[in-house]
Amino acid sequence: IELREGRLEGALVGRSGELSSASKRIVVKTRQPFPGYQCFDQSGQVLSNIYAAPLGLYRAMGEALSVEQRNALALESKSWSETLRDRLATLAINQTETAATFIGQRPPASWMRLPERLQDGRVGFPLSGRGVGRGAPLGIMVRELYPTFSDAEIDSFVAGIRSSGANVWMTLRYLQQELTVLTEVLGRWERAAQSSDITASRRRFASELRRCWRRQTVTVPVGGERVGHQLRIERERIGNLPELPASVSFSHVSEVV
Repeated sequence: IELREGRLEGALVGRSGELSSASKRIVVKTRQPFPGYQCFDQSGQVLSNIYAAPLGLYRAMGEALSVEQRNALALESKSWSETLRDRLATLAINQTETAATFIGQRPPASWMRLPERLQDGRVGFPLSGRGVGRGAPLGIMVRELYPTFSDAEIDSFVAGIRSSGANVWMTLRYLQQELTVLTEVLGRWERAAQSSDITASRRRFASELRRCWRRQTVTVPVGGERVGHQLRIERERIGNLPELPASVSFSHVSEVV
């Protein structure tokens, strides 16, 4: 398997396996029509769709494997991207010196404290017991998803995921993917408009929809202490509504005006 930048003949990012293999697969990191990864065979035949980052790399790598290879690795078709990512991360954690050499870094000094697998699934160092905060890895991930969250809201959001029994790291990765999909779908919908006026209207509507998903809109009380978000739809000439996939959730919206 080869990983290349931009196109089939692009810069080689990495390679695994024998050069003489009769079943070489090439995963290309795409830029158009959107950033992602796509798998080809050695003749240039397309083997997969373009899968958006961050999980797209692992999805495309899974497509590069034969059915027999996926079965041997116990990779189920519905979740192999997550499974493959977690296994590669575990290998890197368990072989830190090899991983450091592979990416061109010096192996860590013997006195250096290495990252460890934490209870929430992420790799890092245990916190001091205080809240997540804006500077911690989880806090940074939440802030990228929801830019207007305060530190207290970040702590509350992470605590809510933990209390549900879900893996915090995996949940945030899934939300990153969800936002990527939403942005791509809305972008295609905007570009499909039949006139410049409709394009402008769709752009405004799409912007409001993204703001709502990212919990940047007005909040409204729901069920006592719980808070929902408002989606405001202005009268715009947008033609048909965007067809959002079921994976994109607006369950936090409690009011549409």
